[in-house]
Amino acid sequence: MKKTRVIKTVILITLVLGTRSSFAEIHVVGSGTVYPFTVKVAEVFASKSSAKIPRVEGIGTGAGIKLYCSPSTSVRPQLLNASRLIKDEEREQCEKNGRSNLVEMNIGYDGVVLIRGLKNSNAQLTLYQLYRAIARYVPNSDETNFIENSTKFWSEIDSSLPKTKIEIYGPYAASGTRDTIDTLIVENICKKIKSSKQLSKADFEKYCRSIRIDGGYIETGDNFSLTVSKVSRSQNAFGLVGFSYLIENKNKVGSVAIESVIPTIKSISNGTYPYSRKLYLYATEAEMKSNQELNEFLKEYFSERAIGENGYVTKIGLIASPLENRKQLRTYLNKK
Repeated sequence: MKKTRVIKTVILITLVLGTRSSFAEIHVVGSGTVYPFTVKVAEVFASKSSAKIPRVEGIGTGAGIKLYCSPSTSVRPQLLNASRLIKDEEREQCEKNGRSNLVEMNIGYDGVVLIRGLKNSNAQLTLYQLYRAIARYVPNSDETNFIENSTKFWSEIDSSLPKTKIEIYGPYAASGTRDTIDTLIVENICKKIKSSKQLSKADFEKYCRSIRIDGGYIETGDNFSLTVSKVSRSQNAFGLVGFSYLIENKNKVGSVAIESVIPTIKSISNGTYPYSRKLYLYATEAEMKSNQELNEFLKEYFSERAIGENGYVTKIGLIASPLENRKQLRTYLNKK
């Protein structure tokens, strides 16, 4: 879902519901992956409620946490979208600035998907092949040390791969999806290499959680629609996006199977697809109690009509969490 389209939608809702304020009392920031799901809920919530229109910004999980935990109460949003868990140091910063007792709400599952243009026939990779393509540092021939990744062509990684330039588009460092890439694609392979066992904590972070910066990986901010656009126009490029962007653009891009597993709702939800993850919303317990509009918005978000197996949000790519999880969250919200 493109931002321009979302902005037009919000403007339209404002014109139709003229008695409401155009400034959102509920302000949501964070993950670009969760962004289209929250926008969809905001549209439905505004169309059926007399509440003010929620404002949603997809600026990346890391950037969203910084704003959400800002010491300035005049700019702090009420809700955070996140494609990863909040780290301990981020939670401490929140508490330091008066945002304590954060409530962590799992909205469902997602997969980080490697997409390709429809004319790109390279539709199979292994975990190790993708690691070798994207990591900044890779092991030398006898795995006794790490060296800067200078690989330019896929065929240099494996002779069975085409002799085409490595070109992978993906999110920047402030994105939660980037953090997932660092962990699932780079770190999970790197830690199996024997020389990684002797690394200090700082060196492990450097050699086992770094993405190449020599042009093989091209940052597109947290704009997954831009990644889709770049990949769809190329015969050789790939991109790393959330699963919903594959579903929404299946007429433009295809997926790459990892270890022969194609990303699907089933393979992501049962964990057989190796790059599966959970998605979250965060709010403080105090604001959930004191802000009735926020509470009603969250009730809509966690309703079966929204994130159930046949909900309007799952229809655009969110993979539903287990029914028991959804019931527990609804019970919690109804007590507020």
